Amino acid sequence: MVLHEEKKAGVDLWELSGTLTIRDVAEAREAFLAVQARSKRRMLDMAEVTACDVAGLQLLMAMIADAEHKKIKLDIPAWPHCIKECARTTGFSLPPTI
Repeated sequence: MVLHEEKKAGVDLWELSGTLTIRDVAEAREAFLAVQARSKRRMLDMAEVTACDVAGLQLLMAMIADAEHKKIKLDIPAWPHCIKECARTTGFSLPPTI
């Protein structure tokens, strides 16, 4: 799992790539916490996520819920197939994309 951060047109762009599985969630959580307080508007690009399991999905849902609670706009352009498939098989409902 790699989380790359850059600023584009006033939006913090997070690019998440690699796997988001139980092996990665501790590192991913720390990475998300480190960058989450820097902006009130973010875009999360997950086009390069190659694998996701229920632990990764739970981390994403917690991150989205935390952003909503803190009134932070989090734009998600698209859900990768692996995340959509994990959500489908576990009964999670993914929020709409932008």
